[in-house]
Amino acid sequence: MSGNGSELTSLAFSTIPVVGNPILVIGLISFTFSTMLGWYYYGERCAVYLFGEKSILTYKIIWICGILIGSLAELKMIWNIADILNGLMTIPNIVAVLLLSGTIAKETKKYAGKHIDDKDESEIPIIKNSKKGILM
Repeated sequence: MSGNGSELTSLAFSTIPVVGNPILVIGLISFTFSTMLGWYYYGERCAVYLFGEKSILTYKIIWICGILIGSLAELKMIWNIADILNGLMTIPNIVAVLLLSGTIAKETKKYAGKHIDDKDESEIPIIKNSKKGILM
């Protein structure tokens, strides 16, 4: 049997009488919709953090254009774009790791000679946030 993942999944669910295909369709729609909402919100918050509140409208326009292009383009091209963009996310992560390497080394030295099974019996400090009345 040959085919890609979506064909095999569809074939597997079609073997379940009566409810197989509706379960697959409902699950796929739910997953797709929730993923789009989640990534939209994540991206919007990142845009606001980087460029301020004024960037929200621009981000919405770009997002809607991306949805339109994604729904019309070939699946292979979409996967290639997704792979490239995920790969590009390594750049800020590598920069952050390099910039924080001194801090990481300093913090790691605090634990030199200790073992994972060692217990720290010191009391954990509790700070009360007077503005909100909650413990932090």
